[in-house]
Amino acid sequence: MENLYLVGKGIAHSKSPAMYNALYAHLSLDWRYELADLESDDLARDFFASDAWLSLNVTTPYKPLATSAADVLAASVQLTGGANMLFGLEGKTVALNTDGVGCVRHIQREGFAFGGARVVVCGTGPTSLAIFAASAQAGASRVALIGRDRDKAKRVLEAFMARYKKLAYATMDLKAARAGERSFRAAYEEPAYVFGSYSTSTNEIASADIIIDATPLGMNAGDPLPFAADLLGGQRLVYDVVYGHGSSKLLEAASRAHVDVLDGSGMVVGQAVENAFVLLDSQGVDIDLDWDGAFDLMEKAAASPS
Repeated sequence: MENLYLVGKGIAHSKSPAMYNALYAHLSLDWRYELADLESDDLARDFFASDAWLSLNVTTPYKPLATSAADVLAASVQLTGGANMLFGLEGKTVALNTDGVGCVRHIQREGFAFGGARVVVCGTGPTSLAIFAASAQAGASRVALIGRDRDKAKRVLEAFMARYKKLAYATMDLKAARAGERSFRAAYEEPAYVFGSYSTSTNEIASADIIIDATPLGMNAGDPLPFAADLLGGQRLVYDVVYGHGSSKLLEAASRAHVDVLDGSGMVVGQAVENAFVLLDSQGVDIDLDWDGAFDLMEKAAASPS
């Protein structure tokens, strides 16, 4: 039997084992996915270094730490500074980040297109940067990185763009993942990339087509909106990566302003499908499901009573 895990802290609520085990059972694989709920960086570091796993998914707070456990960092990790997956390939440990593509694929699945869209991403951490990059690759015309501190957002964006430029021209271009989207290099060259704070970017927020809040706001009772509610109303979608804690104040305010809303429950399934497909391909496993079929199967498993 091969062992696979989700590594994180305070993750007893996670539906990841149900999702992945349902897919692996469907494929008749002798694989078992479980939780590794670890209380410290030292424990996580030791677990990453062990040979007790075929693949790991990584969540808060260990995504940055996971990068140091890898021999090879995918471009998605180099851009964002955090990994949500580790797996072996040709004797090397590879780190990957699929948070961004998981979020974008969920939004697209729900009928919202990124082509030509103005996208605002709230937050400056690894998950925010992953979604920021994936939005550009999905076709957004303008992507804004917005945080509490304008100077910090500027520093983060400048460092991101410097890394992106180096990667974009370091080797042959990576083709677009889907028709109508951008190649890796085109996603560096074509969109407008901007930054700001919630107080200095009110026009950016109000004129966005899609707003994605990738901050932890909403995880605790009493968490405020990241920006003023009166900026809502003109958007096509407001998305909050937080889920499982009730509707956030942001989603409640957007709904009152007659804007469509989604929470991050589908992002969790989307990145799980991406991670599973990467691993199955690396192991030479034939898959009798397309992306949407795998999403359906894993979403149903996540919704089933445990």
